[in-house]
Amino acid sequence: MTSAEHKSRLLALADRYGFAVIADNPYRELWFDHEPDGFPDDYRHAERYSPLYEIGTFSKTLGPGWRVGWTIASSDAVRRMSAIRACVDGNSTALGQYAISCLLQEPYWFDRLLEAERALYRGRAQALASALRTGFGDAVAFDEPRGGFFLWLGLPQGIRIDDPHVQDALARQNVLVTRGDSFAPEQPGRDPAHRDYADHVRIGFSALPERDLREGADRLVAALIGLA
Repeated sequence: MTSAEHKSRLLALADRYGFAVIADNPYRELWFDHEPDGFPDDYRHAERYSPLYEIGTFSKTLGPGWRVGWTIASSDAVRRMSAIRACVDGNSTALGQYAISCLLQEPYWFDRLLEAERALYRGRAQALASALRTGFGDAVAFDEPRGGFFLWLGLPQGIRIDDPHVQDALARQNVLVTRGDSFAPEQPGRDPAHRDYADHVRIGFSALPERDLREGADRLVAALIGLA
């Protein structure tokens, strides 16, 4: 996330030099405490050209089975994207689009759904973060999630997921994690300047109740704390 001032400066540069700004954030509606700064309204319209393309989806709010997304862009850009999409796979399910269209016409229905989801995910994120801090103390590094579905965890010093001893310790606690490189923009070995994220893991908290998240954190602590 970045500030409104930064977004305004970026779009002004895009307007001046003719490049596009693609804002793809599927979790944009799932903030916990403070709504993030949006893009300037001057760039969010259909009447004239804009370098801004905002992309979102209902799969994180209404459910992954919908597979229906949306775009905010100029009318000309939307027409061109629709034509390209039609050449790829036709379009999204018409029934799904119609159902979502009907739901969104109900006054405040979607707003109330989002409020409930934010409260649910906020509680789960806090439960996970609290359990990790209690178990690991200052041995790990992470930021409190401000929204979304995930917590990005820096492991204790010297701990790497690709270490066989670490993998054995995790297996004994029945814990399966994926090293952070799987969520980095470049994969190991392809770029000499690539940052190695084998000492990080991404933990999802959206699907499990708080009790299970605490248990998972406790098992992770039990597996790793003695190895640091």
